[in-house]
Amino acid sequence: MEDNNIKSNFQFIDSYITHSSMDIINRKKIESTLELNIESRISEIKKKDNKLSAEMRLKNNIIVREKNTNKELTRIEVEMAGIFLANDMKEEEFIRYMKYSGAPLLSQSIRSYVMTITSLAGINMIRIPLINYIEFFKENDKNK
Repeated sequence: MEDNNIKSNFQFIDSYITHSSMDIINRKKIESTLELNIESRISEIKKKDNKLSAEMRLKNNIIVREKNTNKELTRIEVEMAGIFLANDMKEEEFIRYMKYSGAPLLSQSIRSYVMTITSLAGINMIRIPLINYIEFFKENDKNK
C-alpha cells in the first residue's frame, strides 16, 4: 500500500514544552482531589502556496488538594506548543483539525510529562483525566 493514499493532509510536525513549573507544598501521600484548568490558543495561520501552518499552545493548570481539608498539596503548570501543517486544506478545516486532533495529541504529551515529573518528585503520580475536546471547544468558543 502506498502511504500517500492513507496519509492525512493534516500533520503534526513538532512539539515542545514552553513553560513548566511545579510547587510541592506538602508531599504527604494522602487522598486528594485534582482541579484542572485548560487554556488553548492558536497562532496566526501562515499560508504559503497550498500549505497552511500554525502553532497551537495548550496550557494545563493543575492543583491537587487534600480531600478532607481542601488544603493545596501541589500546583503544576505546563504549557506545550505543537506545530501543525496542512496541505490543500481550507483555513476553517485546518482550525477544526487543530482543535479536535491537535489538542488531544498535545494533551496526551502533557499527561505523560506530568506523570513523569510527579513520579520523579516523589509524590503521588498525577494522571490528568482524558478531556472531551469537542465539549471543551464548544464551551471555550461560546465564552469568547
